[in-house]
Amino acid sequence: MQQVQRQRRNRTIASITVAVVLVAVIVTAAAFLAPKSSLVTLPGYLDQCASSASYHAHVHLAISVSGSAVTVDAGIGLQGGCNRPLHTHATDGVIHVEPNENRDYTLGDFLLIWGNWKNDPQYTILNSTQVFNNPHGTVKMTVNGNPFSGDMKSYQLPKIAGDPAEPCSANSTGGSPCVRTDVVITETP
Repeated sequence: MQQVQRQRRNRTIASITVAVVLVAVIVTAAAFLAPKSSLVTLPGYLDQCASSASYHAHVHLAISVSGSAVTVDAGIGLQGGCNRPLHTHATDGVIHVEPNENRDYTLGDFLLIWGNWKNDPQYTILNSTQVFNNPHGTVKMTVNGNPFSGDMKSYQLPKIAGDPAEPCSANSTGGSPCVRTDVVITETP
């Protein structure tokens, strides 16, 4: 009789142990496999995959902080098989503008996508005294060598931005010729 009770107790303990281990495995898997929320939320018009570009433009972006070039990462806005309307392919600073809809996009929109992609809100910061996480200087922006005054994040990325190496869709459809667009942001202490 005692042996039967001992066997039942051992089976109960074994069953509880297995159940606890299974629950721990499930909770751990759920924590690792659950989609991570980003610290930078994208508005709906940016939080979509571009599948049929309404137009295609290329804006060149260069950023310098305290005399050091900041690399515009390759793959910004590319996640799995999803290309955001604004994205990069290489570290050459070329922003590809390939939206599903014919709408205007700004430099601030690109910075939101960069911050979302990096999961770091510092990449969304751009004003007259700060680029990213460096709040100790003066920030200036030029477009094709001309000073830009106003809210830098509101700068509208031209739909006809491109050049022979990175053409725009306007050129291929007989519209306005593509115009090389160089945006340079410089922070000096």
